[in-house]
Amino acid sequence: LTDVVLPASVVDIGEQAFAWSWRLSSINVPSGVASLGQGAFMFCSSLSNVSLGKGTYAIPDDAFSSCRSLPTITIPEGVTSIGSSAFSGCSSLTSATLPTGLESIGGSAFHGCGDLASIAIPDGTTSIGSNAFKECSSLSSVSLPASLESVGSGAFQSCTALASIALPGNVTSIGTSAFEYCSSLAVVTLPDSLVSVGWYAFRYCGALSSIAVPDGVTDLGDYAFYNCYSLASVYLSASLVNVGHYAFYRCYSLSSIVVPDNVTSIGNNAFEYCSSLGSVTLSAGLTSIGVRAFRSCSALSSIAIPDGVTSLGDYTFEYCTSLSTAVLSASLVSIGTGTFIRCYDLESIIIPDSVVSIGAYAFEYCSSLASATLSASLASIGYKSFRSCGSLSSIDIPDTVTAIGSSAFESCSSLSSASLP
Repeated sequence: LTDVVLPASVVDIGEQAFAWSWRLSSINVPSGVASLGQGAFMFCSSLSNVSLGKGTYAIPDDAFSSCRSLPTITIPEGVTSIGSSAFSGCSSLTSATLPTGLESIGGSAFHGCGDLASIAIPDGTTSIGSNAFKECSSLSSVSLPASLESVGSGAFQSCTALASIALPGNVTSIGTSAFEYCSSLAVVTLPDSLVSVGWYAFRYCGALSSIAVPDGVTDLGDYAFYNCYSLASVYLSASLVNVGHYAFYRCYSLSSIVVPDNVTSIGNNAFEYCSSLGSVTLSAGLTSIGVRAFRSCSALSSIAIPDGVTSLGDYTFEYCTSLSTAVLSASLVSIGTGTFIRCYDLESIIIPDSVVSIGAYAFEYCSSLASATLSASLASIGYKSFRSCGSLSSIDIPDTVTAIGSSAFESCSSLSSASLP
């Protein structure tokens, strides 16, 4: 079966009617067709010419899926929806013209259309489904309509040629992995209408140099800007409540960050390996800083922990090798395991009287630490907590301390005076 001529009297084409017709090269769907079945032409791998009549049908799920030879498609006026995987795997598709009445684009609709270079989504379209343009590796130009409200999960994931995107003013959410692995994406404009940025939304967008998160955004998803290694400038929403786990992990170029006052929590590893991060201003409303949140921020020279923070997570500032000054929260109760381990430039520390425990390795290898004032309420000093603090010359351990861990002050080579309870 290589050629099919459908008479004008045809009004319905059933499910998978011509599916797997590998030799079929051309099809003309008459204008009278009101119903096109799911998968009608799927896996027609030689299909290179499709003419769709101006019927009122939708393009159903899998309609032309894996038609690998199809170079262009024009969706006629009257079509309001494109189904899931309708053109997925059409690897030769270079041009797709969408009708003005289109309302929705289904999940994976154009997934894997590797030759598709541009797409103009017409006004009236309100949603782009999950993975709709995923792995369209040649897609360099995307025009989005003012009517758009949501960008689905993975919608433009791995569109490696996409250099810029401007989200229109009605978009309220960006789905998980929406622009993940868009390695050429250098410019992103987010609208004031935006409320949420999903997990992995811009992960591995290595060309992205700046981002302004609008003031309506309350939650920044986990891994949102993970490994955006060119990201040098970040403005965070004034309404932001949470900075997700790994949100800015390995953003090597980020030099400063101001965490707005509404933020109550910074997730685990949120700024880990931000090696250029020299200035951090923390939210006055902050109550929680996650494990390894600022680990290996090697340019960070000072930090002031707000008074709402009651505990410091494990290894929070490990390998902050330039950190010379740390002012701790007046309400701090505990210092976690390895919180300041290997902060080689830290010269002094005053542990507030609210602190009852210092975790294992908390200040280990702080080789410049010459002065440590311990909390008057301190009950326990953890294992190796001050080990190899070679500049520490004296320590006054308060009477409240009931437990000192093994090797707590081992290799403190300058320690000449210790007051024990």
